[in-house]
Amino acid sequence: MLQSRLQGFKQSPILEFPTSIYNYLDPNYIRNRQLEVYQKAIQEINTKGGISDELFQILKWYSRILEYILRLDKLNLRTKSQIAIESPHSGFKFLTSDYDAPAAQVIETSLLARPEYICKLLLWGHQEKAKLRYPFSFYQTLLYSDFYWSSYFYDRIQTPYFFEKMIKYNLEHVDKHPSSILFLTCLDHIKDLEPYIDQISQDYSVAFQTAILFNSSVPLDRLLFEASLEPQWAYHILTSVPNLPPDIEGMAQSTLQYSPPWLIEYLHKSKLFETNPDQAKERLLESLQISGHPLANDIRQGMAAFLASAAPVTA
Repeated sequence: MLQSRLQGFKQSPILEFPTSIYNYLDPNYIRNRQLEVYQKAIQEINTKGGISDELFQILKWYSRILEYILRLDKLNLRTKSQIAIESPHSGFKFLTSDYDAPAAQVIETSLLARPEYICKLLLWGHQEKAKLRYPFSFYQTLLYSDFYWSSYFYDRIQTPYFFEKMIKYNLEHVDKHPSSILFLTCLDHIKDLEPYIDQISQDYSVAFQTAILFNSSVPLDRLLFEASLEPQWAYHILTSVPNLPPDIEGMAQSTLQYSPPWLIEYLHKSKLFETNPDQAKERLLESLQISGHPLANDIRQGMAAFLASAAPVTA
């Protein structure tokens, strides 16, 4: 039963960051812009030891630059920790490139709240035969708090007693972790999800997974209401969850309008750029006008030629 349930995950991978945006931005603009923000970051680090929040909000969208910045000795540990927390992909890349670096322990500590990166660190350590900082049991317990990434790990490395301990952990934490509720439902230990819907809905990742695995037997309007208001999960809901209630679909579409990078990801995934470019351009222009997103100006300039040919936005 569990294995058949898990097939649904393979059809609906969780995307952490909207990468398709770089397919549409002018490469020359991106190269120049990356150099510009990198130089600004170096200047701030040299004078203040850190990065202003205004600049950091832009740098988060250029994760490769953050990987380089994390290597700078003059950058204070507080900012390095902040980068790893808010741009975990950059933190993970830094960590696995130099696991013994002076700042590596701070970076790793900042990633421990993210089961995805615990999973990836364990897989990296196994592949590279690297000795990790803490015992496997420590990482394993943290990993159990997320059904998706626990299953992802177990599917690739059949660790002895991993699954049995995973069951025990989730039985003990069913009142604390929405992920435990989902896991035990997949095992048929929990027969009725209705009493848990409000609890599950507070964890957007688990709400999304539940909508995929138990689509026809849960109230999607209650389950996905909160998640539909967050751009990453609005994108996943629209592209992966069948049988969406009209109000949830409408809220998710509205949410994307306030996040141009996730909107571009959606327009790319739905192939609207190809099938109806005028509609795609109009939606993007509207998004750039109303969103106030830190990357809005970069998108305007990086897609200037594309946007110039768009039909005018109507009121």
